[in-house]
Amino acid sequence: MRSKLWCVGIGILALAAVACTGGSDSGTPVPPSESTGPLILTQTAKDMAITTIKGFPAVLDATVSQDEGDLSLEVVVECGTSETYAKNMGDNFARMIKTFGPEAAPTGSEIGTGDFNYLVRVFCGTDTDIALGAKDRNSPNIDW
Repeated sequence: MRSKLWCVGIGILALAAVACTGGSDSGTPVPPSESTGPLILTQTAKDMAITTIKGFPAVLDATVSQDEGDLSLEVVVECGTSETYAKNMGDNFARMIKTFGPEAAPTGSEIGTGDFNYLVRVFCGTDTDIALGAKDRNSPNIDW
């Protein structure tokens, strides 16, 4: 549920509008500003993306962590998963993060540029990497 409270102050010589945002973790993205720093990926957005990616065959678990403007996405898959499928799961997970998070949702075949840098790791339960990729905020897709 998205909610914003707009506070408007009218002065004799000036009209000022200040956007006030609720402080809850309801899934409403917190926009970047000089006072708040980089965008924050809410726990609600993380949970929605994780729940969705875990619904795919061979996906056992997933995690998302954020360090300012950098997101680390990890997907644990069954050992024996092909590199192609692993990359598809990494791409899908990044798309879900963009869809549920504060960035513009992907359209078409590209994930799209945005506000975050992505590091994507897909590995099997024995900690064996199957696919590693990165997407700079200005890049439209993950470079595997």
